[in-house]
Amino acid sequence: MEINRTHKKLLLTVIFVFIVGYNWSQSKKDTTDIITSVLIGLLSDEGGRNDIPTHPRLKYRITYFYFGEQNALESFKKYIKESSIFKLEEFKFQKSEHENPVTAVFSKEHFLLFNNYYKYKKANFLFTDADDENYVFYWGRLKKSKFKSKNQKLMFLKGAFIRNGSISNKGKYRYGFSNSASKYKLVYRFLKQTGSKILSCRSSKKTTPGSVVILFEPSEELKKVIDK
Repeated sequence: MEINRTHKKLLLTVIFVFIVGYNWSQSKKDTTDIITSVLIGLLSDEGGRNDIPTHPRLKYRITYFYFGEQNALESFKKYIKESSIFKLEEFKFQKSEHENPVTAVFSKEHFLLFNNYYKYKKANFLFTDADDENYVFYWGRLKKSKFKSKNQKLMFLKGAFIRNGSISNKGKYRYGFSNSASKYKLVYRFLKQTGSKILSCRSSKKTTPGSVVILFEPSEELKKVIDK
């Protein structure tokens, strides 16, 4: 009888440890997905994502920020600092030597995590670097399947708004994209899926590069996320 009680206690202990461990693991995964979603929203999509997997340096590139995108760059750093899954020292921020420098972001530790949010197609030409070396080159487009939860979609929209959004003096919310390959499509889709109202979506091929402007009324939920 005593043996049965001991077995029951042991079994209950094992079940409890399994449940606690699973919940902790799931919570950590959810946190990773949420933080990564806002960072993905902050990435450049001008011309699509570029992947050069055999290049000794550029294969680690996460994104880049133009001189006029300092707010987006600082937000990228801020979310890394505030997360429990990334460390700022795991990312290298390299400025170009120009009057209006471009800041490229590299990470040997995390480039595969970011790359996994895209599906790639091999280009029909080679990439030639500054040393005249040729490398196989791939175009990347965002995977909508990576954003499963509503919170992931809202945080992606927040990241995209920091980099590509604005609010007019009249309180109108706007996303503006230049030569975007897939980001604008996900923004449009996720706005509708999370309860915002699309007022208009205008594209122009007359400008170089092409542009897309989305005017919208944010849902109360998204407004809180954006304004936070």
